[in-house]
Amino acid sequence: MAIKITDIPPEGLQLEIAQELDLFESGEGTTSAAVAASLSINPADESGFHITGRVQCEPMLECSRCLSRFPYRIDTKLNFDLSPLNTVDSTPPEHEIGKGELDTEFYEGDEIDPLDIVREQLLLAIPMVPLHDSGCKGLCPVCGTNRNEADCRCDKGAWGKNNAFSVLKDIFKKKKE
Repeated sequence: MAIKITDIPPEGLQLEIAQELDLFESGEGTTSAAVAASLSINPADESGFHITGRVQCEPMLECSRCLSRFPYRIDTKLNFDLSPLNTVDSTPPEHEIGKGELDTEFYEGDEIDPLDIVREQLLLAIPMVPLHDSGCKGLCPVCGTNRNEADCRCDKGAWGKNNAFSVLKDIFKKKKE
C-alpha cells in the first residue's frame, strides 16, 4: 500500500485504513490484529510531511508474569513529521537536538508506506512489560504453577536458592570474613 511522494496533493491526503495487520511480522498469524486507522498526510517543508491521525487496535499480548494471552486495547493519536532520510546527512555531526526533532520520522526513496507507519506506532504503544492485571502473581519459579489460578505447595523460602547464582552468595560471605 505504498504511496508515491509525488502523488500526495498540496492540500494533503486523507487515509482510512481498516485491515488485519501482523504487528510483529512473524508470518505465523499469531500476532495479527484488526487495525482501524485514520491518517492525514500534509506537505510540510521542502520534501517533508506532517502526519496526524488516530490508530485503534486490540492485539493479543502475552502477560510477562504468567504468560497468559490477553487482549490489550490500543487507541493512540499520531502527530509527527516525516522527512527524507537524506536530510540527516546535511545536519552537523554534533548538535543539540531540539524538541521539534524528537517528533521526526524518516523515509527512504520516493514512497511511504502508511501500514509501516501504523505498525510502528502500534508497537510504540505496547508496554515493554505487558501485564493482564497489575496484581498478577505470575508463575511459581520452582514448579511453574500459574499462581493466579492455584496456589502451589512449594517452599517459598526455597525460591531462588537453587539457581545458578546462589553459589555467588557464599563467595560474598567469605570475602566479608
